[in-house]
Amino acid sequence: MFSNYIRTSLRKLNRTKLHTTVNIAGLTLGLLCAIVIFQKVRFEYSFDTYHEDPDRLYRVVRNDIQDGEPDLGAGLPFPFVDAFRADFREVERLTLVDTNFETDPLIGIHDPDGTVRRFKEERNVAFVEPDYFEMFHYEWLSGDLATALAQPQSAVISRSLAEKYFGTIDVLGRSFTFSNRYEVTITGVVEDPPANTELPFSMLLARYKGSDTNLYKENDNWGSVSSSVQAFLKIKSRDDAAEIDSEFPAFIAKYRDPDDAKDLGYRLQPLKEVHFDDRYGTLRDSDPITKGSLSTLSWVGIFLLLTACINFVNLNVVLVFRRAKEVAVRKVLGGTSGNIASYFMTETALSVVFALVLAFLLANPVLKFTSSIVGTGVTVSPFSDSILVAASLIVAIIVTLIAGLYPSAILSSIQPVRALRGTSSGQPKSFLSVRRGLVVFQFMISQVFIIGTLVAMNQMSYINSAPLGYEPDAIVEFPIPTRIEGEVDRLKEQIALNPTITGVTYSNSGATSGNTWASSGVASVEGEWVELQTQVKLIDYDYMNVYGMKLIAGRGFERSDSASGIVVNETFARRLGFDDPTDILGTLVKISSWNNIPITGVIEDFHTNSMRDEVESVTLIQTAGYAYLGAAKIPTGQINASIDAIRESWEATYPNFIFEYDFLDDKIAELYEEEQTTQSLIQLFASIAILIGCIGLYGLISYSTSQRAREVGIRKVLGASTTRIVGLFSKEYVFMVLFGFAVSAPVAYIVMNEWLDNFAYRIDIGVGTFGAAFVLSFVIALLTVSVKTIRSAQANPVDTIRRA
Repeated sequence: MFSNYIRTSLRKLNRTKLHTTVNIAGLTLGLLCAIVIFQKVRFEYSFDTYHEDPDRLYRVVRNDIQDGEPDLGAGLPFPFVDAFRADFREVERLTLVDTNFETDPLIGIHDPDGTVRRFKEERNVAFVEPDYFEMFHYEWLSGDLATALAQPQSAVISRSLAEKYFGTIDVLGRSFTFSNRYEVTITGVVEDPPANTELPFSMLLARYKGSDTNLYKENDNWGSVSSSVQAFLKIKSRDDAAEIDSEFPAFIAKYRDPDDAKDLGYRLQPLKEVHFDDRYGTLRDSDPITKGSLSTLSWVGIFLLLTACINFVNLNVVLVFRRAKEVAVRKVLGGTSGNIASYFMTETALSVVFALVLAFLLANPVLKFTSSIVGTGVTVSPFSDSILVAASLIVAIIVTLIAGLYPSAILSSIQPVRALRGTSSGQPKSFLSVRRGLVVFQFMISQVFIIGTLVAMNQMSYINSAPLGYEPDAIVEFPIPTRIEGEVDRLKEQIALNPTITGVTYSNSGATSGNTWASSGVASVEGEWVELQTQVKLIDYDYMNVYGMKLIAGRGFERSDSASGIVVNETFARRLGFDDPTDILGTLVKISSWNNIPITGVIEDFHTNSMRDEVESVTLIQTAGYAYLGAAKIPTGQINASIDAIRESWEATYPNFIFEYDFLDDKIAELYEEEQTTQSLIQLFASIAILIGCIGLYGLISYSTSQRAREVGIRKVLGASTTRIVGLFSKEYVFMVLFGFAVSAPVAYIVMNEWLDNFAYRIDIGVGTFGAAFVLSFVIALLTVSVKTIRSAQANPVDTIRRA
């Protein structure tokens, strides 16, 4: 019997190819989105859960106070680790992880023929201590984790690096040069770290303080903090975390000056929380994803799947109700209600299975195509992932029951005589109203996505067009690998000789970047020394000119200056209580190693970070010895020639290094990768929601026109035009769009306003955004309705009345 149901159902699906294709396509789209989002969320929650005893692994983070405001971070001073190890007996393992390199590490491989192959590694190299491998899980291919980093100038590298450098993983005892200065011996090879870790290092070098090597440098200054220097530990028991947190105040008081200690705080952060906490930063080259974002993404997946299921149910019910006469014939021939219900359930289940199989087949190609949006590391493996298969089967069963059980129960109870006469199709009177309500719900979801897309696009447009306080166009930035006396100046002179270069400058961190230097200090205000916190830009004379910064009070720098005066921004002046920038001129400042240095100029505020953050206090100090980044202003019409000139001079100065460069506007755009990804996701989901909604609307209008075919024919005979008939069918859908918009608009406003709150500089959501969203929704709905109604209105009325 069951095999007969399957054969009959397959024949029926084949006879209604268009309906079947549309029905399965809509459900496949919803299931595909749900599977991709489900795997994405699972992947994000799997970060660093694969280590042994992950509940005992923690990171130390700072909860400081600066200028009365919270100053949160994970960066620690170098002396912290040794002091912490000595004072806390609850710690089983402890390691410092240091990724603070002056420039990207340069690896030199010396071949037997005397040639040297060089590789620049970015953000995948760290100094660690031997405890590192006792805490974190790695699959060892060669070497001993207990002794691999026991000696200075030793390193453990990943399989991919071993194969890249030497073409094999059999590399124990081989060596390479690090930054053209130090020879490092390979003492271990491990598998590449997985994608779901906040410790994505492919090269781990021995931190060996006190050795006679200069490979690893650190200072004993408790006040020197870098976000690239962090501490990870494994405690003996999970209960020890609260005990350690309670002892931190005494620990701080022991090692820090009392005046500083009152504003400092430490706490332990579970390693599993690092990936989701955007307050402290990570060692990865990406921003953390919050649990709130994952929750929102999960709801998006649920709503997209729900809209697809609504479509499937609606379209399935339409087809089933058209087959009332078929059901009547089956009953007359002896079919029971149970037989009929089982038959329709089988037909529905086959459609759901087809859709699910298609979704699984498309999942990995879609993930690969959208990797720039969804991210890497997310895969779909239905043959080995029991959780995914179980979740998918549950959804398939629910959809099958909803889409098949209800119409099956209705049809199996109809009266054969009435159905054969055509006086009743079997559907309840409220059926059309229910279907309209479901389509309105789909419009609500689509309009939320449309409004979100418009808001995100407007915010990104605002960011891209907002003034930065300087001129970032046509500025090329390049790293300075070494700071040998006279070498940097000669390079600058050589670059400046080229007529295509309009200006060259050096600094410690450029203008806008993710790398900023901060320092605390004091300023003399009305005879009192006032504490201050400021970003510090260590620059040369040409800095302000190359970046196009505007001086609004006092003077800039002179070529003869040797830190005889400093320039600050407007925010610096305001935070010291000077509303008029000219009033701060002459104020003495003590900052870092500069004592009693006067403020000689004030520049217009400029953004050193992204617009998620407010403009901070900035101090410009002209000084030599801190040339970490070069910048050149070039004409837009001679970009290639200018870059070639810079490259030639740079390579002549640093022949043993690899030249790289970035356009400043590209680096600024990288600061908004998370927002760009969010915008892309919203646009993608909006397109999918609109497509699913159009499928559902098309199904509803198809049902309505078929039910009212005789009415349309009679109206045509009585002289009604095609336009009038289209308008007749469109009126109710205008109401549906209006009602859906009225509900979706406040929801979208709340959601997107919360997203915009992440920016210190943001747009306001105006009436125009909602107006544009409504017009777009209305046009999409009208076009979808018109495709079917125009075709029905243009049909021969005689044929229509006869068939009806």
